[in-house]
Amino acid sequence: MSVGRLFGSLAVIALSGLLLACPHRIPEPPDALKTPEAVLSTMGSRIKIVKSLAVEARASYYGDGKARKGTLEIAVERPESLFFAVLSPTGDMLSVLASDGRGFTSFERGGSVCVRGCSTPDNIARLIPLALRGVEAVSVLLGVVPLIKSRNVRLSWSKSEGAYVVTIEGEDSLVQRIWIEHGTGVARRSEVKRGDKVVMELSYEKTAKVSGIHLPHRLRVKMAQGNTDLQLDYRDVEVNPATLTKQAFQLSCPAGTQVKDLGCPIEGP
Repeated sequence: MSVGRLFGSLAVIALSGLLLACPHRIPEPPDALKTPEAVLSTMGSRIKIVKSLAVEARASYYGDGKARKGTLEIAVERPESLFFAVLSPTGDMLSVLASDGRGFTSFERGGSVCVRGCSTPDNIARLIPLALRGVEAVSVLLGVVPLIKSRNVRLSWSKSEGAYVVTIEGEDSLVQRIWIEHGTGVARRSEVKRGDKVVMELSYEKTAKVSGIHLPHRLRVKMAQGNTDLQLDYRDVEVNPATLTKQAFQLSCPAGTQVKDLGCPIEGP
């Protein structure tokens, strides 16, 4: 190979490497929404026809230097009803927790104790590490990011991610950023920070249409509280299942079990 051809080939290789190194930039679409309120509303309008949801999910929980995995049956009913059941490898129910937004019941199969009380975040997190109020937990499971109380909200466009970025400045130095797709209203991720400390991270992936609705089939929740790192992979998703009734969220303790009533926390004046 001649020296000229050699340097020519090296130049092409160098240029190719430069092009590969340059991130793909996605310009703001011409019909982009102009206000953060309009963008945030697309998250909720995406699931406006969803009253309830039932899924089988593969759960992966990371904490205390250990990884735990298992299968869950999950059902939610808006605005704040939740049902979780841990299944054995053969599909048998091992433990269950149900909440109608006001009270919860939880017990293990064959166990001697049944626990009930008010639907606080700590009580909801007894079965899976999702220490949120019922309405927030339902939103997260439906792919709608719970919002912090805001003092100021602004909107920008991320060319590197091809998505809206809504930034919410809240109280007590909290700042939340949410990345939302144009056109679908699907939230890709959210982070809440207090200064440099991350309080909560949400990410959504593997979006697929179910009954005409764009629904993420993988969600990951990281929370500083309790050092939570939970991933759920949805399978067998059903929107507004006819067989799901309110009784699923209002379970009674099994006959013969000892009922442990935790009561409700006393609210301040």
